[in-house]
Amino acid sequence: MKKKVVIVIALALSVILALTLLAGCAKTTDSAFSQGMIAVQKDGLWGFADENGDIAIECKYDSVSPFYGEYAAVQMGSRSFLIDVKGNDTGIELASVSVDASVSVAANEDRTLLAAREKYTGLAGVLSTESGEWVIRAAYDMIDFLEGGLVLVTIGSGSGNYGLFDATGAEICPVEYTDCAIGENAVIMEKTVQGERVADVFATDGTVISEDVKIADAGTTKGGLAYYEYTTPATDTAAEKVNQVVPGMNWDKDTSVSELIEGTTSVYVTEDTATSAEGVTTTYSVFKADGTALFNGLTKAPVYYKDTGVLQIDRTAADATAPSYTYVDMKSGSALENVPNDFTVNGETPAISFMRLDDDSLYYAIGKEVFAMGNSTAVFTGAEDEEEVGVLAANVFVGATETGVTRIYNGTARVFETGAGEAFSGSGMSVDGAYFAVTNAEGYVALYKNDGTRLFGFDKEITDVSFAE
Repeated sequence: MKKKVVIVIALALSVILALTLLAGCAKTTDSAFSQGMIAVQKDGLWGFADENGDIAIECKYDSVSPFYGEYAAVQMGSRSFLIDVKGNDTGIELASVSVDASVSVAANEDRTLLAAREKYTGLAGVLSTESGEWVIRAAYDMIDFLEGGLVLVTIGSGSGNYGLFDATGAEICPVEYTDCAIGENAVIMEKTVQGERVADVFATDGTVISEDVKIADAGTTKGGLAYYEYTTPATDTAAEKVNQVVPGMNWDKDTSVSELIEGTTSVYVTEDTATSAEGVTTTYSVFKADGTALFNGLTKAPVYYKDTGVLQIDRTAADATAPSYTYVDMKSGSALENVPNDFTVNGETPAISFMRLDDDSLYYAIGKEVFAMGNSTAVFTGAEDEEEVGVLAANVFVGATETGVTRIYNGTARVFETGAGEAFSGSGMSVDGAYFAVTNAEGYVALYKNDGTRLFGFDKEITDVSFAE
């Protein structure tokens, strides 16, 4: 039930193409270009190019990060350091890295802070991407940027000591907590006081929710909901009972009969048991955050699809000839009304693929058709030879054939198709679906926008590009 926080300060230099992608980008700092440049590989080394594919900072590094504010981290041999937007060596030294040829840095969501390891000690801290100064000194084994702007620091590995800072580098709580549960709703920091487990609970902006709470356990659901368990005093009941508390939600249930098995900040799912002369019966219930019941007494456990935030509820009767499903959007807490509940195509039940964009709009695909949530008419239908279809961004779709041809559509217009010897590169597509890279038979890369506009072609002899995460 406990979910440990695992933190890796590393930046992958490639993104694998997937059909379920996020959408949207900024003008100056987006998923490909930061400071007007994209990280590229040429002749086996990395540097930076502009939108035309012309080299802006020489390809002479073993690996590079994107630009975070005024700086990018680079590695040259055994040396790792920061460069500025003109490619100048700033003299800000980082720890050398050899694993996967990745520069050991990571940025917060708005790229104002950079987690990195100081060269001489190998310890991690946080740098300002505007000034290059240490906002949080390099004194920790691990750093993690949390939703809401908090920074989690760790001393030790495995079972370490944890502390919290805000984005300015001000300490919220010292590094004296032995465990933590990080959720979208709260951060639960745990320590042992006089042999008892005690927790301080913080909102994601650092506001204190509860202090010095005696707990039996703490954890995070797969959907990102932090919760803790506590034991009621024996004086309150004939026997002690363990209850669960989910910060910010209407929950306080006896876990001897009800267990939290899934949850987001909008919806949670319980597994409920009842004992009678006939034995133990297990059912499942789905609630909104305010405690309103959406479904009670389900006999089959709902299935949560973490990547899209969709909950599938199986309501198929024992004697049914076709399955019956209901779907709930775990992000909004609403039932997805226009998704077919009972359906077959040519006598078979096809799989539904859900896709969510970063504006939280939700789509689903059945066979060659893509539907927008709330619209019973398909917004896109793939070509006859396409085996898979998906959504990349608003009104931008993708289709893939069994023979490996990939096509991009802007609305119904086909704006790109891979040619003979061409394929999506190892970098594939940016995480927001705004850009994609194609490799030819010689191993050279061309870069496109998702509307089919080519930014640069194979003639630039670039062999790879790196999209920002």
